[in-house]
Amino acid sequence: MLSPYRISSSLFCWLSVDALQIAGCGDDASGDTDAGTVDGASPDAGPGPAGFIVCGITVTPDGLTGFAGLTASLAAGSDVDLSRALELGGGISCANQGRTLYVAGGETAQVTRYTIGADASFTEDGTISFAGVGVDAGGSIALLSETKAYYVDGAMLTVVVWNPSTLLIEGELSLEGLATPEGEGIGIIVEERAGRVVLVAAYGDAVNGNNQRLRVALIDPATDAVTVDETRSCGGSFTSADGGDGFLYLGAGVRPAVSFRLGLPETYAPCLVRVDVTTGEFDDGFLRDLNELTGVNPTGIVSPGPTPGTLLLTGYDESVLPNEDGAADNEVQLAESWRTYLLEDLGGSAPATLLDNLPVVTGVTRILTVNDRIYFGFASPGFATSSLVDITDPDAPADAAVLSGGVLQILSY
Repeated sequence: MLSPYRISSSLFCWLSVDALQIAGCGDDASGDTDAGTVDGASPDAGPGPAGFIVCGITVTPDGLTGFAGLTASLAAGSDVDLSRALELGGGISCANQGRTLYVAGGETAQVTRYTIGADASFTEDGTISFAGVGVDAGGSIALLSETKAYYVDGAMLTVVVWNPSTLLIEGELSLEGLATPEGEGIGIIVEERAGRVVLVAAYGDAVNGNNQRLRVALIDPATDAVTVDETRSCGGSFTSADGGDGFLYLGAGVRPAVSFRLGLPETYAPCLVRVDVTTGEFDDGFLRDLNELTGVNPTGIVSPGPTPGTLLLTGYDESVLPNEDGAADNEVQLAESWRTYLLEDLGGSAPATLLDNLPVVTGVTRILTVNDRIYFGFASPGFATSSLVDITDPDAPADAAVLSGGVLQILSY
């Protein structure tokens, strides 16, 4: 969240998949299952989520506008009614507890609380401002309980502790251990794992997006203690995934992987490292080359796999669309020639397996995890729509909802 990579909103998740999990970007936020009616859902629908909150962006003549809308289902034929959605600032971060939605966004550093009615309506229910604390707009929400949350502002290296119930500020935490070395930019990923908040800081320059420096700050909500660890073994790690084995896996994003493939200066082979989510320490004995795992170059993007203990990797397949010499990194990122691989042996040396049945995608295709389902998210030009493909069963991918707007987050409630 610091320039030149300032990740000031979840918009970064669409424009570059190198930050899949900002404030839960790409992940679900499971909530209560109150009965109710959402866009035609039955009040007697039984167990399971009452519906889904979709936070995203649309393009208007005035620029990018954020929104939060509702849909009863993510199955094919479902959509978000934008005429009933909240209009928000261009940079948004959403989090929820059941039918209570919290949104950070707009031009000021604040979070607004909304309640979701049985008639699929939003009612504003208070705002907390962080302007007096000296933080910037575009921060990320880490919602920990009904009485505790963090507002993470990487630009100011500050975490504001606040109470979601009372909407009162209760303290501040310093992230000075993540301070940017002179001349370097930083991107920060916010994760919530094992009852703790993990901030992953990847450093680099404005051109290639790669650097061997990688830091992790672990925050224990019980004490608000912040611990920082660093590795110099793997850079450009803008993507992350929970391995289901007590580790958070950090892998290169598409841009630094492509920069290495094109031979740009001061770039490094895309790699995979992991952090213990209970201690916040890197596993110094674990380092994998992503290109060697898939057998293709470049390989970037690490995402949760279909079952615990597995990961998805995305690799560039030149047999689908050969890469001509001299191609720019954007051409390679946007080429519809990226394939998905399954890594099952997280602790061993076995290679990843190509998932032949999954569609070929671009390097900026979103991967969204919603509860126990995994989706590809394909944005149309101008973010008019987002087409979802359910890839939870890699052997039988299925077309799902085509949602209005460019989808950044999908939260169940």
